[in-house]
Amino acid sequence: ICSSHSAIFPARGSMGINARKSLAGLYYSTLICIGWTHVLKKTLNQNTYNRARLLVTNGDHPMQGPKIAIFGEVLFDIFPDGQKVLGGAPFNVACHMAAMGFDPLFVSSVGDDQLGRDVLENMKQRGLNTSGVHVDANHPTGQVDVSFHDGEPSYDFLDNAAWDHIPSMEVPKGALLYHGTLAMRSPVSKASLEQMAKDAWTFVDLNLRPPFFSLGQIATLAG
Repeated sequence: ICSSHSAIFPARGSMGINARKSLAGLYYSTLICIGWTHVLKKTLNQNTYNRARLLVTNGDHPMQGPKIAIFGEVLFDIFPDGQKVLGGAPFNVACHMAAMGFDPLFVSSVGDDQLGRDVLENMKQRGLNTSGVHVDANHPTGQVDVSFHDGEPSYDFLDNAAWDHIPSMEVPKGALLYHGTLAMRSPVSKASLEQMAKDAWTFVDLNLRPPFFSLGQIATLAG
């Protein structure tokens, strides 16, 4: 399952590329919150399924407390016209889940710069928990230059960004840990993710970004 990388804010016009991607992000976030439990029900015994369902719900209501951890990049899309739009697939998922009443713990890193402060302010406005976002004094907030070829977007990611240096942090035992593959491009963030995943259920978003993945890595993630 691939969620949208792009920003969460609709572009100008009734249905620009950002709006379509925002809808895609909402769709896949909904799958994470609801649909995955139906898949589990078909493959796991009833006791295991019930335990999995309780990870994301409390009876018929969204759970309270950060038992869902979302690990990965937050960055700004820089468009050819100079427009800067906040995004990153894990960040988008965290925003959509918060909008649906969940309390995810977003684990990432931003620079000690204006863009980093903009990220934290945006999270606060959305009611997102910011305690999992590290402020890195040595690396800048993530950016990606967006270009278009035959109407299709391509992305040039800033090297050695803050989200390449996400520190590990403790998550509740048995929590659901969402992550993609892009943040694993660096040894630091990869090691942090592997440490956090030891006692968690994991949901892998195969949001592949060449050249930042390998078939061997995907096979490992798939178990």
